[in-house]
Amino acid sequence: MISVATIGSVQPQGEQALHVPWLTLLVVLAGIAVLMLIIRGLGFFLAKQHPVPTLKPAASIPPPSPVKKAPGYVLDPQTVAAIAAVISTVIPKPFGILKIAPTPEKQDYSIEALMQIWSMEGRRQIYDSHRIR
Repeated sequence: MISVATIGSVQPQGEQALHVPWLTLLVVLAGIAVLMLIIRGLGFFLAKQHPVPTLKPAASIPPPSPVKKAPGYVLDPQTVAAIAAVISTVIPKPFGILKIAPTPEKQDYSIEALMQIWSMEGRRQIYDSHRIR
């Protein structure tokens, strides 16, 4: 048996190193039981004070409004000429413009969506780093 003594410690007498009187143990356990009963009673009291609302059937939902098509987007000839000039500068080969459409309205991305994009990019980089040998 290894015994470690510190300053001011008293060595236990006999074989019972952790001698706890039974009466003290019973008082502590009874106190814990009473505390648990008080918490449970408080829970029942609060549950009666705040009943769960019952769900009512939804009122008749109005039919969806018909989808309105956006009016055709018309560009002035100067803008089309400017776009063609930019493309001819970038692409030296002959080309043809099939369609010029406006970009969609600015989308406000949520933080969750941006974090999902970053996590997908991280996964892609990890998968790209795996090489078959």
